[in-house]
Amino acid sequence: MTVDEASMISGTSSTNGNNKSDTRESNANVRVHHQRQVSETQEPLASKASSDTNDHDHEDEDRVNKRRQKILSQIMSDIGFGKYQKRILILCGLGWLADNMWMQGVISILPRVQRHFSISNSYIGVLMSSMFIGLMCGALFWGPLSDRLGRKFSFKCTLVISSAFGLISSLSPSFSFLCFGVFGIGFGVGGNMPVDGALFLEFIPKEKQNLLTFLSCFFSVGSIVSAGIAWGILPRYSCPDIVSASDDECDVSSQNRGWRYLLITLGCINLLMVLLRFKLVDLYETPRFLVQNKRQNDAVIVLRKIVRYNETSNGVVINNDLFHRRANTDHSDLELGNTGGPQIAVVPDEVVSPSSESSGSDQGWLDDVDRDRSNQTKRQKIKYILGAIRSIDLRSITLSGSVGFIKQKFFDGIQRLEPLFSPNLFLTTILVWAIWALVSLGFTMFNAFLPKILELHGNNGSSKADSSGPMNTSEVYRDAMIYAASGLPGSIIGTWLVDTFLGRKYSMVLSTFASSGFLFVFSKASSSVAIMISSSAFGLVSALMYAVIYAYTPEVFHAGVRGTGCGVASALSRIAGIIAPLITGPMVEWSLNGTLYTSMGILGVSGICMLLLPIETKGRAA
Repeated sequence: MTVDEASMISGTSSTNGNNKSDTRESNANVRVHHQRQVSETQEPLASKASSDTNDHDHEDEDRVNKRRQKILSQIMSDIGFGKYQKRILILCGLGWLADNMWMQGVISILPRVQRHFSISNSYIGVLMSSMFIGLMCGALFWGPLSDRLGRKFSFKCTLVISSAFGLISSLSPSFSFLCFGVFGIGFGVGGNMPVDGALFLEFIPKEKQNLLTFLSCFFSVGSIVSAGIAWGILPRYSCPDIVSASDDECDVSSQNRGWRYLLITLGCINLLMVLLRFKLVDLYETPRFLVQNKRQNDAVIVLRKIVRYNETSNGVVINNDLFHRRANTDHSDLELGNTGGPQIAVVPDEVVSPSSESSGSDQGWLDDVDRDRSNQTKRQKIKYILGAIRSIDLRSITLSGSVGFIKQKFFDGIQRLEPLFSPNLFLTTILVWAIWALVSLGFTMFNAFLPKILELHGNNGSSKADSSGPMNTSEVYRDAMIYAASGLPGSIIGTWLVDTFLGRKYSMVLSTFASSGFLFVFSKASSSVAIMISSSAFGLVSALMYAVIYAYTPEVFHAGVRGTGCGVASALSRIAGIIAPLITGPMVEWSLNGTLYTSMGILGVSGICMLLLPIETKGRAA
C-alpha cells in the first residue's frame, strides 16, 4: 500500500469517525430539545391543572359556605326574635342615637362657636368638616376591622372613644383644638353605622330584617335629644342676639359657655351608653361572622347561648355537628326540615326547657368551654404581642421599609375590595356608594347649616337682614327642635313602607324625590309658619329616605364583605359631608336660595341612581 493510499484510508476513517461523533451530538441535541419541548408543554398543563384544581376548590368552598349560611338562616328563624335580640336592638340603636346626637350637637353649637372664636362664615364650615373627616376615618377603620376581627371588638370600642373626645372638646381653648376634638368624636361614632347595622342584622331572623329600618328611629331620637338639650341650654347661656352695634360687646369667656355645657352633657349621655353596652347584655360574636370565618364550633356555642338567654327553646335543639356536612350535599337537602341529618331536632318544650337546660350539664359544659376558650385566646394574644415586641429591631427600621409596609397594607386593603366588584355586585356597589355620597352631600348642605339658614331665611334668600329681621336664638332652636322631631315619624313609616309593594328600592326613590320637592317648597316659604311646616316635611321624608338606605345597604352585601361594603359607603358619605360645609359657607353668603336649589338638584340625581339599582332586597335573607 502506498503512502497516498494509506493517507486516503486514514482520512476516510477520520471522516467517518467525525460523522459518527456529529451524529451522536445531533441525536443528543434532538433529545434535549424534545425533552425541553415536552417540559414546556407539560408545565402550562400542570399549571392549568393546578389552577383548575384551585378554582374547583374555591367553588366548593363557596358552595359549602353558602349552604352553611342557609342552614344558619333557618336556625335563626327557628330561634326567633327573643329577649337577646331585643336587647341587641337597644344596644345597636344607642350607637345610631349617638351618631346623630353628636352630629346635631355640632350643628347646634356652630353659630355660638363662630361668635366665641370670631370665625368668618367662610371658615366656620371647617368645624363640620372636621366632624365628617373623623366620621370618614372611623367608617374606613371600624368597618373593615369588623370584617377581620369580628363585630364584637369594634362594637365595644366606638362609643368609648366618642365619649372621651366629647368631654375633652368641652374644654377646648381654641378653635383648632375644638376641631381636633370633634374629629375624635367623629372617629368614634363613625364606626356605629357599619358595625352596629351589621351586628344587629346578623343576630336577627330574616323575617325581622325590616327592624333594621326601625333602627333608624334611634337616629331620629338622637337628633331630638341633642336639639332639645340645645334649645334648653344655648339661648340661656350664650351671648345675646346682635340687634345693634353695642350688642356685639359680650364677654365670651363668661357669657358664651352654653356650647361647652352642651358638649359636657352629650359626653355624659354617651358615657351612660357605654355602661349600658357593657352591662345590659353579655355580647357574643355574631354567628354569621363565625360561620363565614370557618369557626362553626364557636357558632354552635353562641347559638346555644342565645337559646338559653331567651329563656325559651322554641322546640329547637342545636347539635354539635350542625354545620359539618359534606361539600357535595344536594342543594335540595337544605330545605326546611331536610338538612341531611339531625341538625335541628324539634322536640316538645318539656323535654328541653330553659330551666332544665340551664341547670343541666350542658350549661356547665358551655360555660367551661367558653371560659377555657376565652382564657386561651387571651393567652395567645398576650404571647403574640410579647413576641412581636421582642422581634422588633429598631436598627432595621428604615424609611424605605416603612413605606414598603404601608404599601403592603394598602394593597391588602385593595384586595379586600375585590369581591365587591365581582360581576354580580359591580353595578350595585357603584350605585350604592354613589347614592351614599350624593345623598350626604345634598342633605348636609341644608342640614349642617340649618340654624344659620333659619336665622337668615326671613330675608327671602338674601343674607342681608331686611325690615322683618332674622329669628332670635330661642326661635331658631325651637324650630330646629321641631325639625328634628319630625324625623321620628319618617323612620316609623319607613319600617312599614319597606315591606309593602314598593319594597326597599322604590321606598328609597319615593322618599328621595319627595325630599327634593320639599326643599323647593322651603325655598319659596316666606312666613314663619310656612318655614316651619316645609322644614318639618323635609325632615320627615329625609328621615324616611335615610331609614331605607340604612336598611338596604347591609342587606345587599353578603356577610363576607358586609362590614367593608358598608364601611366604604359610610366613608364616602363622610367625604361628601366634608365637602358640603366648605362649599355651603361661601354659598350662603352669596345666595341662600342658590344653596337650596343646589341641594335639591343633588338629591334628584341620587333618586335617579336608586332607580337604576338592579337588586331588591325585600324578603331576602341577609
